[in-house]
Amino acid sequence: MRSNTIARRADAFVHWTRLDRVTLLGHPERRNLRWWPALALVAMVIGYALVVTAIDGHNRSIGSIIRIAIGGLLLFGAIGTAGWLRMLGPRLTADLEHKLDERERMLRARAGHISGRIIALATIVGCFYFGAAHPLGLWMPTQVIDWIYLGVVVEGWALILPVLVVSWLQPRPERD
Repeated sequence: MRSNTIARRADAFVHWTRLDRVTLLGHPERRNLRWWPALALVAMVIGYALVVTAIDGHNRSIGSIIRIAIGGLLLFGAIGTAGWLRMLGPRLTADLEHKLDERERMLRARAGHISGRIIALATIVGCFYFGAAHPLGLWMPTQVIDWIYLGVVVEGWALILPVLVVSWLQPRPERD
């Protein structure tokens, strides 16, 4: 019997790629992610804009289908990236072995407060915009899918904004 089985090779591969650090049992190297969350936020907005401006009940041209595909990839790719960045960024949740210390709990609370304020302010501005958009002839969501995607974007922002805020609240790590 060979001592180097498939399971051992797979285990060695997981350790070599450092994928074991992403699980709840692993200990990922937490780092401040200052720009990746901002890119994810922008990609969500651009993806939303591409999708909802291309969706038209009667227009099924190849250009609109390509815009929907690219916008959907941007939007949902950014939301998936937001989930990964939340796991790889600063600690916002406790893992199985390590609880959040006092400083991490304070940062999480402060980031949640700031993120909530940003989302509330964006929602308020959006409500005023949508109230004025129709009389002024400006764009606004008209179909149900437009509103659903808008809700998905707000959910994505709620997922990634605390990571962005905590990353900017903490000092830059010193280089060795």
